[in-house]
Amino acid sequence: MIVEMQSAAYLAEVEKMLGLNGLSPETVGALSEPQILFLTEQYRSAPVRVMVVGQETAGIEVPLANTAVEGVDSLLERQRKDFISFDYNKHYSTGPFWRGYDEVCTAFGLTSRRAAAWTNISKVQLYDGKGGSVSIEGLAAEARMEIIRWQRAMARAEIEYAKPDVIVHFTGRMRWVAGHLYGTDHKRPDVIYHQIDGAGDVTGHMTAPFLGDTIAVYTYHPAGGRTSEAKTRTSNERRLALEWAVRRLSERGPQP
Repeated sequence: MIVEMQSAAYLAEVEKMLGLNGLSPETVGALSEPQILFLTEQYRSAPVRVMVVGQETAGIEVPLANTAVEGVDSLLERQRKDFISFDYNKHYSTGPFWRGYDEVCTAFGLTSRRAAAWTNISKVQLYDGKGGSVSIEGLAAEARMEIIRWQRAMARAEIEYAKPDVIVHFTGRMRWVAGHLYGTDHKRPDVIYHQIDGAGDVTGHMTAPFLGDTIAVYTYHPAGGRTSEAKTRTSNERRLALEWAVRRLSERGPQP
């Protein structure tokens, strides 16, 4: 697998994040290091550039405070090795998230998981999960907003670097985070959420000046739902979101 070097603009934002500006000592102590975006040769050569956005970075268990001391070069080297070894979960590929990811690839005619970009709406996880969860949703509202403001520039630089034609958000009810990341002003988000015919309020598409012509849909996380009824709903609404995005792409075509 050939993995490209990130853009200078993106890496500059990662380095700024490691300055920890805007985070309280308590929040810093609760978090892992941020997830770095890696793009493959297959992504760059794909007929359509698709980015899949999950919820949080489960599995990144290096304390943020340590990484801030070590610096960006150490972070990049460690995560690059881990990314290549993980290889889009090639060894354990039957979980709900990766089944949903495969559906995305199939919908857009991508021949490999490597041909899509993979990231998360929260660039960090809780280093010491509460009640088994590593989601920042477990923190108080003030701490969550600290994190969102802190990661905002990196999240935007990530999209500017990857230049996706389509973004598929498997964010469930964490879609509110997108408003603060993609909006012109995180205090007054100008992201507009649009319903998709036949879907509930957790599934739709979003528009924002920052996104430009990028097609952005959102729906349940593939692991959402404990009952058979909920799992069916999650699967059906994912299908509706992907069908809508494919139709929109066929009308517009990939961007240069």
